[in-house]
Amino acid sequence: MDVALFGAGRIGKIHAGNVARQPGVTLRYVVDVDAAAAKSLAQQHGAQVGSVEAALADNAVGAVVIGSSTDTHSDLITRSAAAGKAIFCEKPVDLSVERAQACADAVKRAGVACMIGFNRRYDPTFAAVKERLVQGEVGDPEMLVVTSRDPSRLQFTQSASDSLAWMRGNSALPVTADQTRRYPSQSTVATRAPSGDA
Repeated sequence: MDVALFGAGRIGKIHAGNVARQPGVTLRYVVDVDAAAAKSLAQQHGAQVGSVEAALADNAVGAVVIGSSTDTHSDLITRSAAAGKAIFCEKPVDLSVERAQACADAVKRAGVACMIGFNRRYDPTFAAVKERLVQGEVGDPEMLVVTSRDPSRLQFTQSASDSLAWMRGNSALPVTADQTRRYPSQSTVATRAPSGDA
């Protein structure tokens, strides 16, 4: 399967490497508004620099990876779905609930697969905690506190909130985040389950 990658920044580089390592998968296009970044990443993985239009019109492309800036996600999801491509998109889908819902509707109408990158669910440490909860070894979690050096506090905050909700088997939860003064590159996120929530 050929894949088009939208975004040649920090997360795009990670996804390009992941795609390139998959047997039977070829990174065909790298698309980014920064032409030099797109060219460099494409050359590194034997891909070609392309446009959104070219990548979505290419019948050889079966899937897209969206690792571009947040403000492009909903448009790329909608257009990729309409083009019949399977979609992997970094979080968040959009900062607007309405636009995120429109994406979900577009994906459903198109009948394509779409996955949002809540990667903590696949982290062995988080999976082990979830398994201990399922097995009854740990009581009901009320708070998850995670510290990270991830430069994207928004994405990190979303991951922490999703992780606690996933572990508890329920929906989104309120989140607070603090970037420490002593370690400006370090963020701490506390996610608390609403009182009385089971």
